[in-house]
Amino acid sequence: MPTAISADGTATYMPPNATYSMDGREKYVNSGFMWPEGMSPPRFAEICTFTVKFEDAGTYDYVCALHPWMTGRVIVN
Repeated sequence: MPTAISADGTATYMPPNATYSMDGREKYVNSGFMWPEGMSPPRFAEICTFTVKFEDAGTYDYVCALHPWMTGRVIVN
């Protein structure tokens, strides 16, 4: 399930295929497990998209929760 944890520790659970606006103070943002369309295991939400809108300039690092060697960085000017 898509989830965001704010700077104060408040968790927000979002609907599948959500759009989230980041301000850079979040502790954690997660899209939820994404599967090819029609391939979600039983009891898993059909999540095929997750959009993040960056509200503020900055550097945002990310990592795959299942594959920690898969990392990246988004730089917003």
